[in-house]
Amino acid sequence: WGSIETAKEKLEEILLSAKNNEIIFRDDHSNIRYRGATPNNYVKFNNEDWRIIGYIDGHIKLIKDVSIGNRAWDSSGGQYGSNDWARPADLMKYLNPSEVNKTDIDGEYWTSLTNDAKKMIDKVTWHLGGFPNGTTTILTSAVYDAERGTNVYEGHATEWEGYVGLMYASDYGYAASADCSSNIDLRNGYTTSCKDTDWLHLTSSDQWTLTSISDMDSSPWRLANDGHFGYTGAFDPSVSVRPVVNLKSNVGIMDGDGSKANPFKLGY
Repeated sequence: WGSIETAKEKLEEILLSAKNNEIIFRDDHSNIRYRGATPNNYVKFNNEDWRIIGYIDGHIKLIKDVSIGNRAWDSSGGQYGSNDWARPADLMKYLNPSEVNKTDIDGEYWTSLTNDAKKMIDKVTWHLGGFPNGTTTILTSAVYDAERGTNVYEGHATEWEGYVGLMYASDYGYAASADCSSNIDLRNGYTTSCKDTDWLHLTSSDQWTLTSISDMDSSPWRLANDGHFGYTGAFDPSVSVRPVVNLKSNVGIMDGDGSKANPFKLGY
């Protein structure tokens, strides 16, 4: 391209391309996101395949293409664990450096990242709000608002400053086709064909999210492999983990077309 483009500029370029208007869009909050079953949103990061969720809250947001394995969200807070990520949760400590994980030791996953990858990750505010288990019908736009609200279990944090987190429930909702992300109930409706139009869905396993169940002390929302959102205690070690990071503003897209064969390349 002759010069480095910022992630936002490149995504806006793709957004304006007519041939891509079904796979990249602006959500209800003006964030740029990818949607559909197979968008070209691959990016090389940490010498691995990651994918771009979008340009969200002022940052380019990435998720690892595959799970790094199954782990408990937390097993140290009460009988079933705690869904207070900032407590800190065991998984938060595993993913992050000692600077934020309230220990003297960098998390095992953090230490596995390359130095280049670490330098690209921005320390940002992660939202820890959620919605209650009794919610039977909720659209993605309402989930997004709830995550940024203050509805949490009594005494739990509503925000956290850190480097590596998990996808929000709303990230999954907005990654589906236009009709699903706008009109289908995220709690139960995604067990239909919506999950087959959502690139964040994994058929092989359940996935943890960062979104809390606000009326329960011990359970974050879990994305089941059949496409619906359910819950299990945070202590459950059988749920898969896909790390999520936000890149610094001086990181740009230097090359690539986003396909799996030719992923975007990042640089300064």
